[in-house]
Amino acid sequence: MSQSSNARRPPRCVRLVIDAASAATLRQVVMRTCADAVRFLRIDACAHTGKVTALLCVAADAAPTVCQEIMRFLPDCECTQ
Repeated sequence: MSQSSNARRPPRCVRLVIDAASAATLRQVVMRTCADAVRFLRIDACAHTGKVTALLCVAADAAPTVCQEIMRFLPDCECTQ
């Protein structure tokens, strides 16, 4: 998909909370599932919890699919759309 057609697709942001050890898996799942729909993925550490928060912004039509895949690979993930 071209950059210009991606720009026309409305975005949806999804907030995720996962174990810090799963951050690399999260990136892999997101990029494998919907790389062309990703606007950005920001991952920040949560102090003293062993968890990270991630803000994933994808095209709205890709959000359900990517959330399903994330939950399949990271079942303990907290996902808020």
